[in-house]
Amino acid sequence: MRIFNVMLGFNAHDTIKGAMENFKNTVDADHNVVKWFFDAGYPLPDKAANMSLNKQICSHYGWLYTPIDNEGVLGNWNKVIHEHLNMVNGDFLVTFDPDVRMATKGWMPAMVEALQSDDKAMFCSSALDFHHHDWMQQPPYNRKVTTLESGLRISRYDCLIAWASGMWKADFLITRDRNFGARGKYYGWNEHSDYERLLKHGYTWLSVTDFVDNHLGSPDPKYVEWKQKTAGGQVAVKFEEWLVNG
Repeated sequence: MRIFNVMLGFNAHDTIKGAMENFKNTVDADHNVVKWFFDAGYPLPDKAANMSLNKQICSHYGWLYTPIDNEGVLGNWNKVIHEHLNMVNGDFLVTFDPDVRMATKGWMPAMVEALQSDDKAMFCSSALDFHHHDWMQQPPYNRKVTTLESGLRISRYDCLIAWASGMWKADFLITRDRNFGARGKYYGWNEHSDYERLLKHGYTWLSVTDFVDNHLGSPDPKYVEWKQKTAGGQVAVKFEEWLVNG
């Protein structure tokens, strides 16, 4: 079993460095964990300078570094999964984004245990703060928490909610007809596409109840504006093109 911990880099290098520091502080060293950074070339303030700094950061934290052409979030994930990772059945993929900030140690083995406990679960999400609100126990969410013999608590829901960082079973991802497929070409609606894909093949997802991701927002207002407009269907071009042409 290998765990591919992958970060797609399309963020300011300070955000990326913070994510790698967070990973170091919340995951124990394990030779079965592959740490791999794919640099899609964030253009602000300078693409070449960002990529050079990212390469240095990866060297410092012991991550593999690979530059890629930016094809949008889902396009980048499909390229990475099918052209770089060489995963096999029994492996796992962690989607550890640059804005992930896990609150406590132990989340990675917890996700493995959660997924191995349920043959129908193909994705395990970390928790977000709002997942613990009382209204998440009401329709349409109907959160149900079960406890494994180890004491690990797992949450299940009757519908889709926002995901943060998470872990996929490679068994599901390495079949090409199960590619990530976004409703938005470059950004947005990722969870919706993934959820529909799971249901289509008769699978589901779950969450590790007590492992919270204190997810960050982007520090760049221009990037935030592009993401909001892209997710809202007002923009249908890459961030770099939008910066130039508006």
